[in-house]
Amino acid sequence: MKRCALYVLLVLALLSGCRSGRNLSGTSAPAVWQEGSPQALFAEMFVCHEADTTAFVKSTAYLSLGKYTVRGKVQIRWRRDSVVQFSVVPLLGVEVCRITLTPDSLYVVDRFHKKYMAESANAVAELIPSGISFAAVQSLLLSQPFLPQRKIVPQDVLLFDIAEKDENYIYTYTPPLSSDEYRFEGDRRACLVGANIRNAGNAREFFCRYSDYMQHDDAIAPRRIVCMFDGFSPERVMLAFDGMSFVWNEPQPFSTGMSARYKKTDLESWIKTLLR
Repeated sequence: MKRCALYVLLVLALLSGCRSGRNLSGTSAPAVWQEGSPQALFAEMFVCHEADTTAFVKSTAYLSLGKYTVRGKVQIRWRRDSVVQFSVVPLLGVEVCRITLTPDSLYVVDRFHKKYMAESANAVAELIPSGISFAAVQSLLLSQPFLPQRKIVPQDVLLFDIAEKDENYIYTYTPPLSSDEYRFEGDRRACLVGANIRNAGNAREFFCRYSDYMQHDDAIAPRRIVCMFDGFSPERVMLAFDGMSFVWNEPQPFSTGMSARYKKTDLESWIKTLLR
């Protein structure tokens, strides 16, 4: 359960969509299909994000553990290659918890329990799923495939085995000397519709599904994302985001500050507090 709680907190920061500086909460239409080879469609998943530097996302999130489900309002802020910040704002827009990820650190401000935490990426590496790094979080936020511990570029399509599945393409990569398998599913709109990390050795699996892509001018993004964790806890953990709205390439405030009254805690102690 300790690991499960951390996964839930981190995955909430993985998610959103795709492309240029528009507000996607207004009038939009379904994304259109494109012609092209699977290699060209794979490359387009990256080309469409080249100009994006920041994002702000609002959504309703549903978290399920076994037969229990909770709902809350969430906000995500992102700045390219530097920070992803996740906020829980369930009560009249008042933030109760903030999680900030950087390439080398994890910060938490828990206003409800009046605690804060600052950990290095190395300190939490053994507690998160294999292959999930800041670069991977950023790629999933942009609806892009990723490779273990680094970002991916269009030319890396040569590393993947490609197969057709109905009208979509499946891109599969297995790192050398590893039991992990990375599988991504893209459609003919050059949209990522599925991301899957599976470890055959320990039967653990992380799966993320994107749907309801909408297009507004030249911007495109999913309005629904579902993530699942199998094998990390006694029961499956599912996290769904509905009604996602996006604002891209506008200045975003970031802060890791907290009240002097808050007590510093470490990762394990904080997770125990959450599970009480």
